[in-house]
Amino acid sequence: MKRNKPYVGISGLIEPQQQFVYEDARRSHEVLRRRGLLMGVKAVHNTQWLDRPNKYGRNWYPVGGEEFRYALTDSDVFYESEMGVAQMYLDPESIRKQPDYPEEFVDRVMARGERWLTHLQFDMLPFHDPESREWGNVISRIRRRGYGVIMQCHGPAMAQGAEVALGQLRRLPRLDYVLFDASHGTGKRLDTQALLPFLDAAYNDTELEARGTNFGLAGGLSAAIVYDELQPVVRAFPEVSWDAEGRLHVPLDSPKNAGKLDDDAVRAYLDASAQVLQDGAN
Repeated sequence: MKRNKPYVGISGLIEPQQQFVYEDARRSHEVLRRRGLLMGVKAVHNTQWLDRPNKYGRNWYPVGGEEFRYALTDSDVFYESEMGVAQMYLDPESIRKQPDYPEEFVDRVMARGERWLTHLQFDMLPFHDPESREWGNVISRIRRRGYGVIMQCHGPAMAQGAEVALGQLRRLPRLDYVLFDASHGTGKRLDTQALLPFLDAAYNDTELEARGTNFGLAGGLSAAIVYDELQPVVRAFPEVSWDAEGRLHVPLDSPKNAGKLDDDAVRAYLDASAQVLQDGAN
């Protein structure tokens, strides 16, 4: 099976106007048009299970079904290679105490996002924890509905080393993408040297290759960090994906548009991504 198409990701969208602006910016670069554009909408316990705001605010995390449903435009008007991704965080205490919680939360997100949803992404899911539940049924449930699955391989899983982490990922049903993020979702600046062994082992894993799984990285990316850090990664692994979030948003203490994606920062990030890909091709 051919590996899934690589993407450049932007996380934290809340409205279709952002989608249109960023798609236009992507289409201005031929090298980016050959990749997917992942547009991530946050779907976490507080905002989509309890339906209440969290500390990041509505400019970053849509609250409740209506805001989530209309965060992106209808998928039948997506440009080619656009990916509408629900980025899920499941509450660990609820996982332990409510046996049906993961399935019910996934079902709710799929129903709320069905206008635009193409993939579900699991952030900080304890797939690596032998004391945690079996996640195969949850992932298979998503795949039966026709959606793709992205699994973040986060700090605690990566702390066990590349071979152990990949072995744990192989035990799951087919994943479209694995996203290596050693920052544990905190936005800590990307550590390229720490990620290279994981990408090397992943791209040499014949079982995951046969499933079509592709790989990405994340962690504190901005335009400057993309340009500084990703050139050697792209030269070594030209099919790698990446995603950015925290450094693309207006600071939460800003008096205006706190938490909202900064259009100028996103454009600069896409410009830098295009430059890195162009340099890697030469």
